[in-house]
Amino acid sequence: MIVSGFMVPASKVITCNSADPLQKALDVMVMNKVGCVVVLDSAKIGDNPEGAKAHPVGIVSKGDFLKAYQNGFTLEASVYEIMSKNPSVIRDNISKDDAAKFFEAKKIHHALVTNEFGTFVGLISTWDIAVESAKDDRAWPYIRNPDGRFHHPNEKDLPQSGGPSSPRSPAEEQGQGRSNSHAFLDYIDSIRDLQYTVDST
Repeated sequence: MIVSGFMVPASKVITCNSADPLQKALDVMVMNKVGCVVVLDSAKIGDNPEGAKAHPVGIVSKGDFLKAYQNGFTLEASVYEIMSKNPSVIRDNISKDDAAKFFEAKKIHHALVTNEFGTFVGLISTWDIAVESAKDDRAWPYIRNPDGRFHHPNEKDLPQSGGPSSPRSPAEEQGQGRSNSHAFLDYIDSIRDLQYTVDST
């Protein structure tokens, strides 16, 4: 899985204006249940909103709010005064594991994501990496493609017809109104059936 497959895309990233008061940024974070807000340049927003979104100027996180409180800032102060002005940036085509190493080395929890042209395309957090790692663990013995889909490591050796149908993940079963627990048991059973078929051929 690569970063572009599980990041929050730019169109869905929660943002605020660098001139906004801290109260507004805090309200946005609480209302959307997020740990940080991407800050856009006040000067660019009036002339070119899309351009402003493409070039964030900072990030304000829960940690920044804690530091602001410790340093005596009031909620009337501007976001610009407390935001992280040089947020870390990560490419959209690196692997989940390399992204985890990046966060570990930087000791951070959020990073902006850019494409090959340096354009802001999304946001990634340590939470996103944890969720994807859990999905990879649940997928065993299947392998997840960069787009998140499942495939069997020996799928090229499976019978083309007459064999069992490809097992579906719990998430796909849940989409048909099944509970997570029942779907997971069905998933395990289908893997056992598939493994039996592979071993018998």
